[in-house]
Amino acid sequence: MGRLAGKVAFITGAGKEQGRQHAVRLAEEGADIIATDPQAEELHETARLVRAAGRRVVALDADVRSMDDVATAVDKGVAELGRLDIVLANAGITTTASVLETSVPARHDIADLDLTGAWRTVKASIPHLIDGERGGAIVITYPLATPANEDAAHRGAARAGVITLVQTLATELAQYGIRVNTVQPRATAGDVAFDDALHRLLRPELGARRSERTTRTLTRMPVATFDPDDITNAVLYLVSDDGCYVTGTTHIVDVCGPS
Repeated sequence: MGRLAGKVAFITGAGKEQGRQHAVRLAEEGADIIATDPQAEELHETARLVRAAGRRVVALDADVRSMDDVATAVDKGVAELGRLDIVLANAGITTTASVLETSVPARHDIADLDLTGAWRTVKASIPHLIDGERGGAIVITYPLATPANEDAAHRGAARAGVITLVQTLATELAQYGIRVNTVQPRATAGDVAFDDALHRLLRPELGARRSERTTRTLTRMPVATFDPDDITNAVLYLVSDDGCYVTGTTHIVDVCGPS
């Protein structure tokens, strides 16, 4: 029997590689999945893989920038699957620009997705988690939350705000037996480590070329990158009974990336 047998997980951004990995792995551990993503084709593939793992899935087109979208998705999912135990706010965006180059609308877009989107996801889920008398929520906040980095003020500020949000939620929800943590990953194959904008930020001298050297800039251990499942291992620990006394923390999974 898996570590999440009988549980239901709500995952945003489930159509992309890392979100899909979380959904499939949690399903393999016994959880039914409420999966959302604005990209229908990618979301349907995630749903197919969850079903192939033998679990139920409710896949819904939803944008975390809309409170109505998020609330409707989680309510529909709980109505069909019967409960909610796990929340994984995984939706996010990556852009690179200096403060001078960043427009006010672009700054608002980043904050609305990375910070307020996480707030909406957890807020919409809280009543259902309370009904279950315990549960766990995780917000994924990607690199550049801390410390400060050049050309990343807009997203760095939003993601640093996520850390404070999580600590506040952990304090407020502890009375209900609900744990809230954040996982901050770095350098995953096919994900952030191979993002063109991030490469231009960290290794501008390489131009458009992608190489193992680029990813090694992100790490101090003798590996260029690691599998998305390594991040899911941290998520699984926090949402399972193994992490039942862990709350209000930031788990950095970065292969000793630069601090």
